[in-house]
Amino acid sequence: MTGHYVQQLLLSTLLLGSFLAMSTVRADCVAGGGSQDLGAEPSNRVATTSLDYTFSSDFSCSGFVQLLDYNRIDATLVAADFALTDNTTGESLPYALYTDEARVEPFVLGQTREFGSTTLLDILNLFSSANGSIPLYLRTSPANLPVGIYTDVINILWEWNYCSGIGALGICLGRDSGTTNILIELQLEVVGNCVVQANDVHLGAVSFLTEAVEADMPVDVNCTRLMSYQIYVDGGDHFDGAQRNMAKGEDTIAYQIRSADKTTAIGPTLLNSQSVTGLGTTDRVNFRVSTLPTPVLPPPGVYFDNVRVIIEY
Repeated sequence: MTGHYVQQLLLSTLLLGSFLAMSTVRADCVAGGGSQDLGAEPSNRVATTSLDYTFSSDFSCSGFVQLLDYNRIDATLVAADFALTDNTTGESLPYALYTDEARVEPFVLGQTREFGSTTLLDILNLFSSANGSIPLYLRTSPANLPVGIYTDVINILWEWNYCSGIGALGICLGRDSGTTNILIELQLEVVGNCVVQANDVHLGAVSFLTEAVEADMPVDVNCTRLMSYQIYVDGGDHFDGAQRNMAKGEDTIAYQIRSADKTTAIGPTLLNSQSVTGLGTTDRVNFRVSTLPTPVLPPPGVYFDNVRVIIEY
């Protein structure tokens, strides 16, 4: 009977040891630093919209499963210009920095944000996986900018004191602490784009074509500020023999499109285009549509053509 009791006691001890080993979790925090590419945005979107971005703070901790002890992880914002700047042109895109996804309270210079409370870490759900990286959030203010690469460098001081190992029953097996400065370079590319708006042109009703019938052809263009572009009008649906035509069935009326002062042909190819520099706001480009004089009046009816305004940049 005595020998049997000893074997049972030994088995219970081995099971307890196995439970303790399986419950032990180690954690490590790593501070990096480097470049965070926010991508590319068309200039008209940058000019009219507040853009939101989420990026890594380059501070991460791995291995946390449950934080039953207090853990302090603090971030102090040491330096930031709060503007992404093109170092070639000096143009800037203002932004605000946040530590919360809702972007309620900006993270300002000299301010310390605490990430270490168990409650906050649980809300952020940062350490529920093998590698939890603390994110930062950014919101731009609209700005009318030329094409370029816009950057800023953020300097953050990280300080931490956390339970680096958790055993059975939530017992902390050791603590780790440290401080480090990291530099994060943010980069956003602003790319060129154009938006074009044109309306139908009506030449009215006529009973003769011995003289030219004319009308303005205004085109509203919004192209990236300081960006050069070429604008012209194609030959239309009834282009024939180097001539634009309005048509009604087989009958046609020849016409031309010229610059507003009627001195320069516009289109039908890039060779006959106008050179313009973008404003980043809506700019009106005026053309002039006129029929070619003819002594022969075509059959009555509605004559029309479809043309396309083309911008190359």
